[in-house]
Amino acid sequence: MNDLISVIIPFYNTGERIINTLECVINQDYDNIEIILVDDSSSDNTLELAQGVLKNSGRTYKIIFIGALRNKGFAAANGKYIAFIDSDDLIKNNFFSHLHKLAVENNSDIAFCGHINRYYNPDRDIKELVKSKTHFLKNGEDLVINGAFAPVWCSLYKKSFLDEHNLKFFNGATVYEDIEFQNKAAALAKNIIISNECLYIYVHHQKSISVEWAKNSLEEHRIGTIAELRALKYLLKHPGVSTKLKKFLSYTAIPKDVIKILTIYARKHEEK
Repeated sequence: MNDLISVIIPFYNTGERIINTLECVINQDYDNIEIILVDDSSSDNTLELAQGVLKNSGRTYKIIFIGALRNKGFAAANGKYIAFIDSDDLIKNNFFSHLHKLAVENNSDIAFCGHINRYYNPDRDIKELVKSKTHFLKNGEDLVINGAFAPVWCSLYKKSFLDEHNLKFFNGATVYEDIEFQNKAAALAKNIIISNECLYIYVHHQKSISVEWAKNSLEEHRIGTIAELRALKYLLKHPGVSTKLKKFLSYTAIPKDVIKILTIYARKHEEK
């Protein structure tokens, strides 16, 4: 049997969109999956809809209520590998089998793939594809320096790697906690395999966070930059980070983020 993969899906008032997400996970061609739903006090019928899909799916699943969503799911995970899927997105049916195969064959801490941006209409899909004809290995620190790593939801993580570094999502953040997590994880990974295939479909719908935050772009950039800055300061103090990366953080990345934050405050006319 293949290694167990724990699929963590946090949700809040996703409604019927969660049905398509769960069906994508259930219909994967990978046989050994446990599905972990984390409910952040939804007030609609999302939970009932999810339970209706899962109870006859033949897949192992568990439901957790409230808390730091992804961290709660991670604490309940039994898998050798971990994936985080958003509750209104889609994945192709070979998402797990493809990334797991690459991770095992290359003994990688993280496997990444490309994604497709879907804006309301499938005819407008925009692929975010790694510009390579083949899969390739990469040192995590180089990815941080080049700012080229994939989002959390395009990733498959070796659980022992996350445990070794006690990597968790920042408690208290409502958005962009994934930016901080991914900066830390990528920098500390000894070996990352990057697929040139697009297997994740990021759905931008009218109620999605990406659409809502686009209405307040300055605030979006401020919170995202602060999250990134927390990660960079963490890495600057980490004993496992190379001198090369620490120099990049000290003289390039951190000053750049500080200037960006000051610029945002200036544009918002917030003198304090």
